[in-house]
Amino acid sequence: MTTNTGSASSCISAASGGEAKFVTSSFRLRVVGTDGRYVYATDDCGIRRVDPGTGAVTSLTTTGNYASVAIAGQYLYTVNQAYGGLTRIDLVTGSSVVLDPNITGAVAADLQNV
Repeated sequence: MTTNTGSASSCISAASGGEAKFVTSSFRLRVVGTDGRYVYATDDCGIRRVDPGTGAVTSLTTTGNYASVAIAGQYLYTVNQAYGGLTRIDLVTGSSVVLDPNITGAVAADLQNV
């Protein structure tokens, strides 16, 4: 895995860590949590899922400023600081839904509750 200060178009998801690229020109690379299997991080590319065993990186989102992220069970919750709104991402299926487009600020969770 590498980090660079290129544009978001430089974002690369990959099946192995040596091929993955994180972009940090606007936002620092930040680890935001784990679900016990994967580690989740944010960068200019959005929210990324990293498999610690293989180094594989998958982008769950592709735009936005995800300063606030929390994991509860099989869901990842985030407030997009760029566009607003509380979004829930199902970590099993990858589907997402905006729960409230007007929420700003921070989100917190424990293993089951937001």
